[in-house]
Amino acid sequence: MRRVFSVFLKIISHFTFFSFIFFIFIFTPGFLSSSYKFVSFSNLNFPSFLDSNSNLNSDSNSNSDLNSITLSEISDRIDIPSNFSNDKIKLNRPLFSVGEFQAGKEKELDEKSIVAESALVMDYKTGDILWEKNSTKKMFPASLTKIMTSIVAIENAKDLNELVRISKNASGKNHSSFGFRVGDRISVLDLIKAALICSHNNATIALAEHISGSEEEFVKLMNLKAKEIGATHTLFQNTNGLDFESFYHKTTAQDLALITSYCLRNEIFRRIVSTSKDYISINGKEIEINNTNDLLSYEYIKGVKTGYTENAGFCLILYSEKNDIELIVVILNSSQE
Repeated sequence: MRRVFSVFLKIISHFTFFSFIFFIFIFTPGFLSSSYKFVSFSNLNFPSFLDSNSNLNSDSNSNSDLNSITLSEISDRIDIPSNFSNDKIKLNRPLFSVGEFQAGKEKELDEKSIVAESALVMDYKTGDILWEKNSTKKMFPASLTKIMTSIVAIENAKDLNELVRISKNASGKNHSSFGFRVGDRISVLDLIKAALICSHNNATIALAEHISGSEEEFVKLMNLKAKEIGATHTLFQNTNGLDFESFYHKTTAQDLALITSYCLRNEIFRRIVSTSKDYISINGKEIEINNTNDLLSYEYIKGVKTGYTENAGFCLILYSEKNDIELIVVILNSSQE
């Protein structure tokens, strides 16, 4: 993946920031259909922490950031290894030329087969939606669920340094990179790090049991928080996003953007999701954990979370900062690896 991104870096130096964001969409396979549109939803009922009064500008200054561009074909491949991690976004087919992008005009893409079921770009500062596709359609979020789990844990934990004893229910590997044993001791903060950085599925269960006594009770807090934020089309049934038994565990790209915007206002959350590598302690033994989001290698990408299940497809939330522009990007159900 890094080999292809080295080529990507050479290309990106010639583009404006908005052009870069659109290239991320194309680089993440399965993002766009045969046409796209720009929209501004100034009439949305955003919660109080968002300013919904600002619309997408159409003057010459804003258009200067959205000049039409052409990308030449890139034929590098990234093969998926046999030990493929369920939260790693990889490619196993050539990238492609995408033709021209121009603000405010719908154009046919050179590739007709690109599919991502739902996606959007939101201005973090204003809450304006700058681009969307099926952003109100209810979708499985996979491990993107863990951003809500983590913010609820951060806000409700009495002491982030308190040690948590791993129960039988929270033990095991559960599709994670390493397992917990019954009786293991790990701090609340390290559980949050494990959930957000290396997407540990049992870390969220341990957090839930510690704070609420059970995962079921903790999920109630998650759903209450979703309503408080304004994510009214969201229903959580578990803390980690595994959906093989949670058929109604769904949200929308729009709701996830609102949830992400809320979470990023917490400095602890913001710091963790922007961390490429960190260390946690289990029973006093230090363990290195690595972020599942490879795009953090670029200084303007500051988080947030990757996800994958068979039902959800490849999912991604990005937060970027550059040239005083802050964007939240949500991609759901990118079906092509």
